[in-house]
Amino acid sequence: MSRRLYSAAGLLPGMKSYTVKVLSTFLLLFSAMIAHAEVAPAGLKEFNKTCPANKLCSRIELAYQKCGKQASAPECHDFVRLFKELLPLSDCQRPFDQSGGENYIVPAVWLCDGRRGGGYPREFESYAGLLSGLKSRDAKKLFASKEFRDVLDGAVAEEYLDKSLQAEKEMRGEAKGQALAFLEDRCETTVKGYSYAPIVRVSFLQQGESWVPSAVVRFPEFNKWTVLERGQGVGQVASRDNEKLDRYMDIGAQQAGDLPAIVFNGERDLQFSGWAGCAVFKPVVLSASAPKTDKEGWKKVSPSTKLTDGIFSAIKENVRELFRETDSGTERFDYKIGDLYAAEQYSSNAKRSIVAFRFKPDSGARDIVGESSDAFYWVSTSSGSAPKFMGAGLQLIDFADYDSDGATEFLFWLSGYNLDGYKIFWNGFKDSETFSWKYH
Repeated sequence: MSRRLYSAAGLLPGMKSYTVKVLSTFLLLFSAMIAHAEVAPAGLKEFNKTCPANKLCSRIELAYQKCGKQASAPECHDFVRLFKELLPLSDCQRPFDQSGGENYIVPAVWLCDGRRGGGYPREFESYAGLLSGLKSRDAKKLFASKEFRDVLDGAVAEEYLDKSLQAEKEMRGEAKGQALAFLEDRCETTVKGYSYAPIVRVSFLQQGESWVPSAVVRFPEFNKWTVLERGQGVGQVASRDNEKLDRYMDIGAQQAGDLPAIVFNGERDLQFSGWAGCAVFKPVVLSASAPKTDKEGWKKVSPSTKLTDGIFSAIKENVRELFRETDSGTERFDYKIGDLYAAEQYSSNAKRSIVAFRFKPDSGARDIVGESSDAFYWVSTSSGSAPKFMGAGLQLIDFADYDSDGATEFLFWLSGYNLDGYKIFWNGFKDSETFSWKYH
């Protein structure tokens, strides 16, 4: 699906005050990517009704004071527990978390700032500092967690982000494991037209039996990659960290070395164009260590899965923002089972399948920005299990047993408004993670 270009260079435009409050360009990038402020759901009209800050900010401040002075187990345990309860998003909003007609929600712990009456360090920064120095197991686990890193902002991110990542590595007991990256045919616009340069984007890291999206910008430990096709090594490529990172779109990106002759051949097209909207080659999967042969026998087959009521219900429950033109104007599209068809299918030896459904061209389906909805709507099916909706607008890149555990992982490209990225599925499609970046 085509997307209009944002800017010639993808540079950071004027950033909003709710996201960052730091001076360096590097931290502008990082705060924008890490700070956990999101656009409020469309149905959320009233804020701070269930926000835990209303009840917990006074309690965590008391626990903070007691733990800091006495360092006794009960007070510090309460402090860690309350800190954890203040991290998730709900309906929390500060007076200035509105911009351009949009409402934003933020972590509850951000609402604790300023309750002492001013001065620095403010409450959140004080709490992060105390947490970083506690030695209990629950404190170390929280400090090393992605949930903690998600709420880091500005100077707090500058101080504690790298420390949290290092703590996570120490808790895992490993400095380097399997990592998955993508060799991208990056396209940018210049005054002379399109400019292309290959990059390596580190996207997913193996953590135990799970995969996690890479939460850091630089990866000096990952610089030699195996080029994969259906899980088989077909070449090698080296990479090195970028020395300057000043754009959202640089998250996880490394400079690529010489490319093997097998990649980026043929004609560029728009299938993986993403937000930029220019023709590119399909991303190529890279791995830090070569995976084992896929034992599940997945392969592309002719679509044979019927669009049952169960599959249609799984799609209908998740795909609601569709429209179409009528004599009365643009209206929400209450589509029916006959408006969809099976476009692609992949099946395993165990007769498990994933199927991409599409709207028929004559259905008139349009997405929220008015473009023809030609997206794939993926569903996983297997005998004896209910169909599972996997996502909309996903483009399959490749699949293999990337972590050598005997089960297959699937890698998809995703794209949306001001957003591109990748999604990985594992554990029989029960688990998934998304790695993405924005352009402004």
